[in-house]
Amino acid sequence: MAAALAAAAIVLGCTGDSADEPSVDLTPAFDPQSADAAAHDALLAAADLPGSGWEVTARDDFEDGDFDFEAAMSGVEACASMEQLAAFGSMFGEDSSDQAEYVGHAQIEFTRVDVGFDLPDTVEVEIAVNATVTETRAGWSLVKTMIESDEFSGCMVAALQQAFHDDPEMEGMTVRVEAVPASELPAAPNDGAGFAMTMQIGIAPISFDMGLHMYTWPHSNGEITVTFTGPAEHLTDDYVRDVLERVDAKINGTASE
Repeated sequence: MAAALAAAAIVLGCTGDSADEPSVDLTPAFDPQSADAAAHDALLAAADLPGSGWEVTARDDFEDGDFDFEAAMSGVEACASMEQLAAFGSMFGEDSSDQAEYVGHAQIEFTRVDVGFDLPDTVEVEIAVNATVTETRAGWSLVKTMIESDEFSGCMVAALQQAFHDDPEMEGMTVRVEAVPASELPAAPNDGAGFAMTMQIGIAPISFDMGLHMYTWPHSNGEITVTFTGPAEHLTDDYVRDVLERVDAKINGTASE
């Protein structure tokens, strides 16, 4: 699902720096020569998360679970404006198959099982490092505006709903997807952006409410993405904010700007 946030950046990647973008220090916090090691050092450990029972369930798995947002939005009416933006971006060579290679890339996923709940809690942290600060920060305010817009959330909900409907393996399952207004989400660090939704899923004879939150923000030449899934009632503002602050503190202590 983090791919949806990456797609948003790709769509607007051709826009360049915004006039409203504050000046930033162009000295990379992640040294490009050792960025991969630094990105891995900046990841949380299970003991860094709140509570207990967390286990590492994935490392550097950049494909597993990714939702192909660009493919899913194709032909979905609610995604018309997103498709137009993607087409505009492709005129300037910006598309998901032509992304610049990162000089550092690290990912880790944690899972915790809470007895009495149908779903586990997961937290995924991904750090992608560009060679320059400009590559990360160019047009960031535009990306943030799009991710937190009604058009983006409406497209994501419609595309996911359609994907469930079209998947033959989901036959017999009922799914209702709702976006959480961006204004109701905890703020991401460093002027970041957030997106969240809840899914009411029914598979006879059981049903459950699943929450999904995604937050992304720039840190010098690094792009940080944190994804939460689990029972919707577990994804409280205090819990999400606590984890985001811990992720940010670890990165600040490892790659200081």
